[in-house]
Amino acid sequence: MPKVWRWVIALAVLGVFSIIPLWRWIKWKDPARIIRLGLDLAGGTYFLVQIEPFEEGKEVTQEDVLSVGTVLQNRLDPTGSKEILVLQRGFNRFEIQIPGEKDPKRVRNLLEKTAFLEFLFAGDMPLEKGENVEGKNLPQWLTGEDLKSAHPTIGQYGQPVVGFELKSAAAKKFGRLTEENVNKYLCIVLDKTVISCPVIRSAISQGQGVIEGDFTQQDVEDMVAVLNSGRLPARVKVVSELSVSPYLGKS
Repeated sequence: MPKVWRWVIALAVLGVFSIIPLWRWIKWKDPARIIRLGLDLAGGTYFLVQIEPFEEGKEVTQEDVLSVGTVLQNRLDPTGSKEILVLQRGFNRFEIQIPGEKDPKRVRNLLEKTAFLEFLFAGDMPLEKGENVEGKNLPQWLTGEDLKSAHPTIGQYGQPVVGFELKSAAAKKFGRLTEENVNKYLCIVLDKTVISCPVIRSAISQGQGVIEGDFTQQDVEDMVAVLNSGRLPARVKVVSELSVSPYLGKS
């Protein structure tokens, strides 16, 4: 009889250790419930996003999808120092896991922002911050394609601002246009929304400048990440979102 009980106990232990990997495998097979070790330990935010064309009737290509994945990874982890996962699921979906993230609204904004930057000439009439420029037909001086780089910096009064540097050809064009339009207004627009609309005080000939807009330090860092990662070639739609509390090690 003792020998039989030893077999029963051994089988019970084997069953317990078999159930745990099976349970994790079941979770893995369901993308909406994937929670890896990073989220298990630190908690954080999980997103499932779908890549869609900007215009109806068109289709996204594999090149578009791969480009979106690269852009999102660079936006969320510009220094490559975080344990952020951007994993393709199927043809046009990505699973995104951000351990420790406590502000999913900010992350969602980073994911969905197209990042189409424009410098639009407003002449004598400045536009208000937050104003939409759709249909206004303002002359476009430069776009994000002319940007060499962006970086966080400090403004004239100690406030956080975005510093930028233009590519060589764009810098020459910008210098000439600003020289010809001193005391006129130039609007800096992101995704058709005015960020700021400063007056041109003098010619900007060095191809460097700042974007001001009553930003917090986090606003500046997010905008730098968005501008440096580039414009999205297709729309990112959030399919599901989940905030996860750390649970491993809890009693």
